[in-house]
Amino acid sequence: MGTAIQHQYTTSSLGFNGNLPARIGVYGEGVGGSLAMMLALTECRIKGHHIAAAAAHNPILDWAHPEVAAATRADAATRESSRRRLRTKAELELNDETPRIVATRRSLFRQPQDWFDTFASPLQFFRTPGVPVPKADSSTPIDDFAELAMLDKQDFLRQQLQLSTVSNTPPMSGDTHNDDGESDKALRKAARRYPRLDSGLSLPNFRLTTGCKGIWHDQADEFARYVRRSMVRTDELRHRDSGMAEVNAEERVLHEAYDGTADSEGRLYDTAEWFRNIL
Repeated sequence: MGTAIQHQYTTSSLGFNGNLPARIGVYGEGVGGSLAMMLALTECRIKGHHIAAAAAHNPILDWAHPEVAAATRADAATRESSRRRLRTKAELELNDETPRIVATRRSLFRQPQDWFDTFASPLQFFRTPGVPVPKADSSTPIDDFAELAMLDKQDFLRQQLQLSTVSNTPPMSGDTHNDDGESDKALRKAARRYPRLDSGLSLPNFRLTTGCKGIWHDQADEFARYVRRSMVRTDELRHRDSGMAEVNAEERVLHEAYDGTADSEGRLYDTAEWFRNIL
């Protein structure tokens, strides 16, 4: 189901008054957290009903290469274990994250290139994947829902994701590829500018909660950095004080890490309180 349809269904179902723009909050966990972040990044219009606050616990923000992130952490863990042999239950559970994510990814996406879509991996609104994007087997959608999602994505990309004319800014679409045999070193992660100042979008407030370590934590930390940087850049382009812009971004984008002793009820209470203060 496309982004626009999801947002329209939500606003119509909740019975908002069309004459009074509503400030909407969204929340999700895991895959639901990924959906909440995607909606927050694309339905944060300056005018009309819009998402003003988004929270997520352990959201999956980049499906593209959890194996790479896991391998990097495994190397670091191996070096650390040589100095410290005792390992806690929480540390052992970290090793189970990657197989679970890969298995879930395989069941959710029909083709490998699908998880490089910015709508599936919200982190890629702000940076390139950093790994090769597989070519599609066919340009024909598999079913009606896939076709609807593809058309909605193409429409959104045309209207909202046009990049600035800066020559070193990579294209936003994940469907492009280099037919000239681009070298691996050119596939490094490169920042993208999102949203454009004239896009009609204004990023909402974010609250991300994760454990203290692991893929969830690493992705949320990276996401928070990119969103803050985008907010600072937007404020500076609007001729606001750069120092105040950084303070404002830090206050609007929160990433809180909970250790294994924190209970889910307390975490949800903290999130509900945050929504109450924002909305």
